Amino acid sequence: MKSEIFYYLPLFPDAHLSIRVNRLLDDLRGVRRSSVVTPDNLVPRQPSVKPETEQLREKLLIWFQQWVNIFQKSHSPEKSFVPFINQLTKQGILKVEDVSSFFFRVCAESSVNSYVKHVGNGDYDYAFQALDAMSRLIVYIIKYHGDASGINNDQAKVHYLTKILSIFVLVLANLHEEQGPAFQQKPFFRFFSSLINDLHVIESQLGTAYFQLLIAIRSVSRTLCAEHV
Repeated sequence: MKSEIFYYLPLFPDAHLSIRVNRLLDDLRGVRRSSVVTPDNLVPRQPSVKPETEQLREKLLIWFQQWVNIFQKSHSPEKSFVPFINQLTKQGILKVEDVSSFFFRVCAESSVNSYVKHVGNGDYDYAFQALDAMSRLIVYIIKYHGDASGINNDQAKVHYLTKILSIFVLVLANLHEEQGPAFQQKPFFRFFSSLINDLHVIESQLGTAYFQLLIAIRSVSRTLCAEHV
């Protein structure tokens, strides 16, 4: 199942992330790693982030925070989703492949950071809010996403969800590598469980795509299960 992860590595611009994913999978299998520094396990320090990249990150973070606020305060987030997503599209965030991938990466990192921050402050009531908001955002995007030619909307939905999930998994691998034994699984479990629940709620509206979307989620889940590695 390693190959399934590496297929999506180009979506996540980190030259050394394949090493991190390998380490995550080794840990899941219980493989003990040598503490001796060798050319094979040495991960060079990443260069400083370019100012324009950091500016884009801040811009994308603001957009995601706006969605979290909508999710928290609106009784019907879907009604607010359409104008929100239209603004994202006008800004070019979802039109350009690299920018859209970066957007979902920022969403994932921000959601997990929000969980850690709230739990650290003992504010458990809001710990999962950003993660649930991200799940709902993805489900709405998938619901309204379709093939531009109108030929195979189901395949278009599955492809888009797979792209997003691959980015989320790579964020997981990155945090696992950085945090080691302190890595927290709960926010990732919450995200996937919320995603499955939110998809189930609109099952009738997804039609034949619903089952294929569940298979996509299952494929990612299998990637993270030691017994399937």
